[in-house]
Amino acid sequence: MTFTWKDAITTVFAVAVAALTYAKYTGWSSWLTAPRLGILTLGAVGLAMCILGAPAPGYTPWNLALGALGAIAIAFVVSGLILGSSWLFFALAGDLVALWLLTTVKHVFRLA
Repeated sequence: MTFTWKDAITTVFAVAVAALTYAKYTGWSSWLTAPRLGILTLGAVGLAMCILGAPAPGYTPWNLALGALGAIAIAFVVSGLILGSSWLFFALAGDLVALWLLTTVKHVFRLA
């Protein structure tokens, strides 16, 4: 694979995740950065990123690592919606950026 239009869109989503994280870190008050709605927003953006950057089928080490990060993201979303904790917001944002980075590296360098 190479860098495609899907990778470009997921990069825009990753920048949005980073912007929301920075806004929450600096104390910007909005529904986008509220504890539960912010996590729901990040979860929706993360879902869109995962749909666009879905790996090719198969049980490669890359796909297993990306699947594990995806499962962790789901756990962060569910826990964040229940608890409404700010640290889960930041943990989810970090997980989504890690997913984006690994997926982009995999596509650009045509790794297994």
